[in-house]
Amino acid sequence: MSDPAIGKPPGKHYSPEVLSDVATRILMAAGTPGEIAEQVAALLVWSERIGHPSHGLLRIRPYLERIRAGRLAPAATPTVVRESDSVSVLDGHWGFGQVSAMTAADLAIDKASKQGVSVVGAYHINHIGRLGDYTERCAGKGLVAILLVGGAPTGMLGNVSPFGGRSPVWGTNPLAIA
Repeated sequence: MSDPAIGKPPGKHYSPEVLSDVATRILMAAGTPGEIAEQVAALLVWSERIGHPSHGLLRIRPYLERIRAGRLAPAATPTVVRESDSVSVLDGHWGFGQVSAMTAADLAIDKASKQGVSVVGAYHINHIGRLGDYTERCAGKGLVAILLVGGAPTGMLGNVSPFGGRSPVWGTNPLAIA
């Protein structure tokens, strides 16, 4: 039965601040530094708030599993490995994808603001969440942004089978434009 006033099942509803705090604490308990945990938690909660729960708080459990399996380095931060006036390449060191993607977006904004165009790539990253978070950040600065994401991370099975295939081998290869 639903609550007719809000169209949702009756029950406790938590504020975004409470959800962010709980998510941050869970990530910190798994070894994530506070600043990184807060950034990831804020993006997960934002996805929930705008109607994309598939990229929201339900991601915490798989992130914890990746940390335990050694496939996600919770304290890793991206570093620039190649750079020119309008191009950067980042190594995410297998940290949270949100951190690498936000760093890439900020670099792209800075370079495009100065040069008129930029290309920023990143590798050795994990799931970055909702792609729109990064393209919308660029668009908010008056820029056009195109974000392309490759297949499944190295050493992981894909989740899409090729036409006629029986086993998943590819990632979803999403894209976002703003």
